[in-house]
Amino acid sequence: MSQPPSEDASQIGFDHDDDYARLAGLLVEAGYTDDGIQAAMGSDAISLLNEAHIHSLLFKSTGDSPIHILIRLFLLSRAVDGGAAREALAPVPLEKWAAAGLVAVEGDRVIPCVRIVPFFGRWFAHDPPAPIAKGRATSDFVMGIGTSTMTLANITVRRQAKKVLDMGAGCGTHALLAADHCDEVYAVDRNPRATAFAAFNARLNGLGHVRCVTGDLFEPVEGHRFDLIVSNPPFVISPSTRFIFRDSGLRGDAFCRRLARTVPDYLEEGGYCQFLCNWVHDADGTWENRLARWFEGIGCDVWVMRSETRDASDYASMWIKQTEKGEPGYLTRAYDEWMAYYQKEGIERISTGIVMMRKASGGGNWFRGEDAPRKMLGRCGGDVEGGFALRGFVERVGGDAGLLDSRLRISSSVQLKQTFTPHDGGWAAAGKAELCRDSGLAYSGQVDQFFGGLIARCDGSRTLRELIQQLAETVHRPFEAVAPQVLGITRRLVEQGFLLPEGFTGETR
Repeated sequence: MSQPPSEDASQIGFDHDDDYARLAGLLVEAGYTDDGIQAAMGSDAISLLNEAHIHSLLFKSTGDSPIHILIRLFLLSRAVDGGAAREALAPVPLEKWAAAGLVAVEGDRVIPCVRIVPFFGRWFAHDPPAPIAKGRATSDFVMGIGTSTMTLANITVRRQAKKVLDMGAGCGTHALLAADHCDEVYAVDRNPRATAFAAFNARLNGLGHVRCVTGDLFEPVEGHRFDLIVSNPPFVISPSTRFIFRDSGLRGDAFCRRLARTVPDYLEEGGYCQFLCNWVHDADGTWENRLARWFEGIGCDVWVMRSETRDASDYASMWIKQTEKGEPGYLTRAYDEWMAYYQKEGIERISTGIVMMRKASGGGNWFRGEDAPRKMLGRCGGDVEGGFALRGFVERVGGDAGLLDSRLRISSSVQLKQTFTPHDGGWAAAGKAELCRDSGLAYSGQVDQFFGGLIARCDGSRTLRELIQQLAETVHRPFEAVAPQVLGITRRLVEQGFLLPEGFTGETR
């Protein structure tokens, strides 16, 4: 039976660079890639990590070809026959795989000691799920690619950069993905085992410009400044320090607040920071007001997208089910411990979201706290850059007069969808139409026919004042009665990328 992760992080890795190249070549030849796994299994690699469908997946991977052996070992985390494994893992000898800490040999069986996941054209090795599932994980357990990983990867700004930092890098996912658009990447984690995995993955993927460093927060990169900082930190608000990847050891949301206020010292002017965050709701105020205070006087424009809010009980249950798997009695004790902590700290609700910061030291910084769009379609980094520019535009034009004098054009990513129902032998529009974006940050909302018509006429040739005047005449109401509501909606449509200032070049599809 496989063992829990060892405190000896040095167990992960080959002795020679040639072995990494041979392993990469073996994986490519076997088709152990994003496309190859899709072809072999009918699902992408990330979908295969869902244990709910394990019996079906095991059945689909029963073939003796190298791709099926590799899938059973390194995606489904199942032991395989020694002879079949030796053949599938050639030309790298099985003994080298074992010496590198990737597999263990027990009699005529080969047992996986790591999970290796193809993701966005890279391979990522990390600890397999078995230790957590059996309640035996040590504190240095190294997580792999989950929902939060994919969310942050999709929303990361991907412009060309000189220097990028992945803070709390884990197995190095975000550091390795940034390597495509960065000259120098730092992967920092306080867990030596995580740093060892990140270094292994950098060498496996042939990325010599990724530096993997062990240390707490920004300590290993003191004196450096970065064009981009990304982080999937230990943001969980918990009473314990059970897992390094999950628990910060600080009270409430103090860790994320500390991270937010420290980041600007390590950002180049115009540089971005994006990190996943959990925060506590104030009993007597909105979540936006609480977070706005975190960023006062730090010289950054800040955009926070909230994805969900849970009450403390639901939040505790969710995390305990994910990471505290064990006997029922232990789960009950863990829940009681978490709830006692929340009651002591006065924590009733907790939100999850993404904090995005842009260094802008000139003064007049802005803060936006918003709900995330219901969908994020593909990579959204271009929309993030554009979103900062559009929110900056709204700030610069100031009050109503500035916006009224603006010339706006509708984005090419916008669609208007109307539902029709049968009526008198024909079709009748049912309710308001839905205005939506078909790519990136796919915001949506309902509009009536009159406002939908105004948006369609935004082609940059007329000012918003002229368009509102035309709308007011159409609905037979005074300009002064129509303008306030239109202006409020228009500001939101500009910030969400539906309407763009004439001359704006940041639109992405």
